[in-house]
Amino acid sequence: MPDAKKKIVVVEDDPLIRVLYEAILASQYELEQTYDGDSGFAAIQRVLPALAIIDISIPKMHGFELCQKLRADGIFTDVKILFVSAKSYKADIKTAKEIGADDYIVKPFEPEDLRSKVRELVGV
Repeated sequence: MPDAKKKIVVVEDDPLIRVLYEAILASQYELEQTYDGDSGFAAIQRVLPALAIIDISIPKMHGFELCQKLRADGIFTDVKILFVSAKSYKADIKTAKEIGADDYIVKPFEPEDLRSKVRELVGV
């Protein structure tokens, strides 16, 4: 029996970017996509994914707040967190790492850069 696809929860409010994630990642990973911090947290609780891809500027719960909430709960210690954001300031990237993100990609990104980063974080 082949291995099940690793699960990724995407928390992104832009529907076009969600379509892009689907096109880039769905062939190798099982994606669940949400559009705000609250639904993202609920999906991560339910799915317990290998990776959460989170935008910083999302409704209902800021991406940094979502990351802090995940890192404060011991259940999610194995969930890798990748921020993908248009925020390119060094201070934002530094904050992301300080609060527990595993990595950070600045939008716009090249599809292969995303694939490579996801492989690096979760394999396959």
